[in-house]
Amino acid sequence: MLEKLDLRRLILEECVERISEKKSLLITFVLAFLFPGGGHFYLGKRGRSAIIFLFLTALSFAGLQFFGTFFIPQGEMSDQVFSKIFIFLSVIVQLFNGIFYLILAGFKMTIHMPHINATVGMPGMSEIGGTFIIISGLLNMLIMMDAYDIAVGKKG
Repeated sequence: MLEKLDLRRLILEECVERISEKKSLLITFVLAFLFPGGGHFYLGKRGRSAIIFLFLTALSFAGLQFFGTFFIPQGEMSDQVFSKIFIFLSVIVQLFNGIFYLILAGFKMTIHMPHINATVGMPGMSEIGGTFIIISGLLNMLIMMDAYDIAVGKKG
């Protein structure tokens, strides 16, 4: 009888441990998605988190300074199928900029300023800025995977 209680207690402890581990992974993922380096900060890697946050934030804002824009799917983008696919993929990748994308894309959708032309600078600058923003999103995806590896225990 006592052995059955011990076995049940061990099973219950294992279930509680699995649930807390899943919550930890979920919190790590959400923080890493919303804030560059947020997952590392949650896992106790404060220095690495600060470097990641500063670097990716600087990269995103440098892209904005080069007149780059966050892609927002609106209406008919183009008649060519391939350009629609690439625009869709860039929207998905830029979503991984986290809270910056959510704030700035929402800001762009709510405020319409027709008198401001984003291509006033040198020709090709908007593509360069957009590339900076896309690279920032891709790097944040890799950093999210790194935070997952740390949370699971594959990496220290």
